[in-house]
Amino acid sequence: NASEDDPEKVALLRWAIGNALDVLWDDDYFEALADLARQQRYGRSREMLVLGFGKSKRKNEAVELLEGLVADDDVSGHAIAALAKLAHPSARPVLDAATSHPKAWVRKAAKRGLHKLSK
Repeated sequence: NASEDDPEKVALLRWAIGNALDVLWDDDYFEALADLARQQRYGRSREMLVLGFGKSKRKNEAVELLEGLVADDDVSGHAIAALAKLAHPSARPVLDAATSHPKAWVRKAAKRGLHKLSK
């Protein structure tokens, strides 16, 4: 039971829920999931939820959402990784810019996305 008195436990529980939503991704809930992903008050707990948008069949909407989340420091890397999974041509400028991201795993994800786009 994650007590509201223990913010760390609450954050871990929220992250686990986001991870489950990623694993069980369903575009039928796209709007509700997008609303959650935009809520900065949930901080890094949104990471895996944001990554789930890389599985969406609603590519144009997912790209638009993810491009907006790239500016959100809590989930920017996961937004870039999701954009790389989608490999949508309109995401190329964001992926190009992410190749100089300070975190190596984000640079690698961006390069993977660009590689997919070059095929």
